[in-house]
Amino acid sequence: ERYSAKWVELLRDWVAKNPPGTPWSWRTIEAGIRPAAWLRAFFAFSGSPHFTPADQALLLASLAEHAEYLMPERRFSRGSNWGIIESVGLLQLGSYLPEFTQAASWRETAWSRIDAEMLNQVLPDGAQVELTTSYHFGVLADFKRAAEIAQQGGQVIRPEFWQRLERMYDYALCLVKPDGTVPMLGDSWPANIRGTLAEGGRRFGRPDLLYVGTAGKEGAPPERLDTSLPDAGYHVFRTSWTDPEAIWLLTDVAHRWGGGHQHPDALQVVLYAYGKTLTPDTGSYLYYGPGRAAASRTSAHSTVTVDETNQSTQPAVTNAEGSTATLSLADGQHPGYPGIVHRRQVLFARPTAAAPPYIVVVDHLSGTGRHTLDQAWHFLPGTMILDATRVTARTTNPGPNVLVQALRQEGLVLEAVPSFVSFSYTKKEERPAVRFRQQTELPARFVTLLLPYPSAAPPNVTARLVTDTAELVEVEVTGPGFRDRLFAATAPTPLPEVGAARAARLHA
Repeated sequence: ERYSAKWVELLRDWVAKNPPGTPWSWRTIEAGIRPAAWLRAFFAFSGSPHFTPADQALLLASLAEHAEYLMPERRFSRGSNWGIIESVGLLQLGSYLPEFTQAASWRETAWSRIDAEMLNQVLPDGAQVELTTSYHFGVLADFKRAAEIAQQGGQVIRPEFWQRLERMYDYALCLVKPDGTVPMLGDSWPANIRGTLAEGGRRFGRPDLLYVGTAGKEGAPPERLDTSLPDAGYHVFRTSWTDPEAIWLLTDVAHRWGGGHQHPDALQVVLYAYGKTLTPDTGSYLYYGPGRAAASRTSAHSTVTVDETNQSTQPAVTNAEGSTATLSLADGQHPGYPGIVHRRQVLFARPTAAAPPYIVVVDHLSGTGRHTLDQAWHFLPGTMILDATRVTARTTNPGPNVLVQALRQEGLVLEAVPSFVSFSYTKKEERPAVRFRQQTELPARFVTLLLPYPSAAPPNVTARLVTDTAELVEVEVTGPGFRDRLFAATAPTPLPEVGAARAARLHA
């Protein structure tokens, strides 16, 4: 009974001090969140002598004020997670408090908004428009809860709603790493989504979702290893769906600006290998102040920054993407700065019996004038060694590591730079990062090798730049038992004949 007594004390105090419209406590997002908790408390404490009829009336009157506060169209946050949270709260009040004469209106208004927002907020490929991983799953959970509440009340839900909800699980399938987690895109934090995938597989009769959600114990594997979200602009390469030692690589070619929770991080690369994310995204850290700017800025991500300023919020464009049994390719570009276009071409060489996996990244910066160009790579917390002679940086942590080497070295400065990663809101961990800097006239290029490996010692692999022109970049990668030639062209270009174990061309 001491819990019910304390809760009643808090209820009386809150209602007295927070009339509708009070700043912060009556933001529409909080007004949408409170009904679920208050309704649970109402039913949990309804038999307590401390929760008197007067207190019950006080709570119900306040909940009615919440509903009326959320009803005006001017307060509805269309196009964001706030709008869904507001509407779910309003739907709960209309559904679970039918004694109020306005309940039907609350319920109908709420469902009308939720139904419309499914197509307004969720792109055809299933990505929620804010393009922020954690917020996608929050909105997915709210849409599911809303549909369940509406069905309990007899609402007929149109097929288009269910179809778009299913696509939200496809987004999860596209991004999931071999360990069941997803990348921390934008203001996000780590999450294992296997349970979500398994639930979606059972809900929609999808063996592929069930397979990945149960780590291969049920269902059937997806038809392809590589996945793309054509509307959102994410391209993911992987060597296995369920082996935690597999390789997974994301190229972020975001096709839209999703708002305040997205970061200006176009064309960043996130690499997972051998059980760890070796180049994790920054995470959320803070939503305010200098810490916010430090976490979200372009230079805090594994992409290219021009003149130490943030990218614009213009959409990026996918030029090409595709896969073979041994190679995966992604090519995107972004008009990130006035008069300057950054084009990034990513070639993922899959492991073979002779060759380990590796990635070649070609960055083209087109435009005019002299600029400072910084290509950054941000690693997992731990330690790093720089080699100025070979122009390499490699992590030196227990377990898996990664080596990054600049292959186009003329005029390049190799520098360690401060960096941090946030795996939990308001908390950060220092981590090593490297910057390859050019101060040069445009157009300019970076050509970079990424070599993940499962232990302390990197494999015996060497790479060299064979051809380096505006039209064609040719890289040779060799090691014991293999010699590969990789080509990245900016337009259709005939390939020279090469006696290589693997040769590929990437062009728009």
